[in-house]
Amino acid sequence: TESQGVGIKWILATPPTDILHQRVAAPRPDSEAGEMVLEKILSEFEPLKVPHLTVDTSTTSPEAAADAIQFYISHG
Repeated sequence: TESQGVGIKWILATPPTDILHQRVAAPRPDSEAGEMVLEKILSEFEPLKVPHLTVDTSTTSPEAAADAIQFYISHG
C-alpha cells in the first residue's frame, strides 16, 4: 500500500460494449461464456472512482497498450 511505500496503479483495459458483444458471439475454444455472462458482468460493473488509466483494446495494438501501461506505471 502507499502507506508502506508501494503505490497502486489501476488500469482499465476494455473495448466498447459493441465490440464485447462481437467477441463473445465468436466461437472460442477456451471459453463457454456467452451473452448471458457478458450481460451479468456489464450490469454489475462499477466504474473506478480512483485515478486510473483506461486503454481501449479495440483500437490499441498490444504493443501500444503495453507502452502506455508501462509509461503510466513509471510516471503515473
